[in-house]
Amino acid sequence: MINQNEDHAKIIDVFAHTLPTQLKQKVLAVAPDAIAPWMRQPLLNDIAADKDSILPGQAEILSAVNLNPEDYMAPNEAADVTRQANEALISICQQYPQQFAGSVAMVPMNNVPEALKIIDDDVVHGPMLGIQLFTRALKKPITATEFQPIFQKNGRY
Repeated sequence: MINQNEDHAKIIDVFAHTLPTQLKQKVLAVAPDAIAPWMRQPLLNDIAADKDSILPGQAEILSAVNLNPEDYMAPNEAADVTRQANEALISICQQYPQQFAGSVAMVPMNNVPEALKIIDDDVVHGPMLGIQLFTRALKKPITATEFQPIFQKNGRY
């Protein structure tokens, strides 16, 4: 994707993943085997190195790796950890705005009411650009009836 402005064109990578430390620690506390080998890739865990690897004229839209709290935690805990991960993504983007043009929010798919609040707090009224959804959540397709409120809310914005 290219963002055109008066000065120059910037290439934006919209599929850039990171593994916020808070998310990693919280999930490992309840599921020690949850971290797949590829999640140990240094750039996922070292924002300074990731930032330094971005070429001039490029930026990233950050998203968390596919390590979803709802797969390991009860609904309220998943919502809390999801909010912490989103705060980490927001902080990274605020700290390094030249390298990270924005981020997308995680939402706890096992807690749809909290997912809707996160959309309001972090996307509609906050700095995040949208939400990250996977094609399956909780071993169900994201088209499952229970997830429809998330699509209905996003359809309004």
